[in-house]
Amino acid sequence: MNQESSQERRRFTRIDFDAEAELRLGDNHWVVQIQDISFKGVLLSHPKGFEAELGDQLVMETWLDSDVQL
Repeated sequence: MNQESSQERRRFTRIDFDAEAELRLGDNHWVVQIQDISFKGVLLSHPKGFEAELGDQLVMETWLDSDVQL
């Protein structure tokens, strides 16, 4: 599937978003870079040493400023 056809299938607009975030899985955590974000998801950089299985529940946190945490 080429990039154009995958873009046509998207139901939610993706917004470029350059911010640092923390990704957690159990006791493990990684610092990642947010590349873009939408109503239904987020595209992150792939952290070194990251391993997860399909179905694992991950937690991602980022901060809009010093007082607002997502």
